[in-house]
Amino acid sequence: MLGTTTPSTVGEKDSEIIFAKFAGFYESWKLYSQSINAGNGSADLYLDAYDTVTTFKNVATFKNNGNVGIGTVAPAYTLDVNGTIRGSNVSPSDVRLKENIVPVAAAVEKVSNLRGVSFDWKQGETGKNFPAGRHYGVIAQEIEKVLPEVVSTAPDGTKAVAYTEIIPVLIEAIKEQQKRIEKLENILNMSVNVSSGESR
Repeated sequence: MLGTTTPSTVGEKDSEIIFAKFAGFYESWKLYSQSINAGNGSADLYLDAYDTVTTFKNVATFKNNGNVGIGTVAPAYTLDVNGTIRGSNVSPSDVRLKENIVPVAAAVEKVSNLRGVSFDWKQGETGKNFPAGRHYGVIAQEIEKVLPEVVSTAPDGTKAVAYTEIIPVLIEAIKEQQKRIEKLENILNMSVNVSSGESR
């Protein structure tokens, strides 16, 4: 191992490797570990890329607690990406992996208290890389009042919403609404039939 396994101060770089294509760090990468606890060898790992001739920009961070950050040096989740992700994703949903399964109750009432909005991300926020343009979504603080289970709070206080966990609530709300519609249709049909009989 390069550097030291017993750094004397917090923040000391234990080891650093620079991969340079040309002199002057042009088109180069830097991989280094940095201590988070003095004396016990605990360290985070950082991967930086050439930004200017003399500076590097962080690309990825691997925290000692297992969190990985892409575009952020302070990942608050297992995988924390500061930017847009492209790809496909599936989530485990096998009944054999679940317990305490209960249907969503009062789904229509819950959905009635949700608000969909269109918005622009604030540009220039420190440490953020929000896409420009118009977007659709919800407000975490509002969702938290109705469905607190789908909202999480990062160490810096910012809140995030697990959008996919709102889908089951929407499914049950549609089903509840459909039952109400069918009930009203039956009542209407009965009224029409009674009126038809009386007219005869």
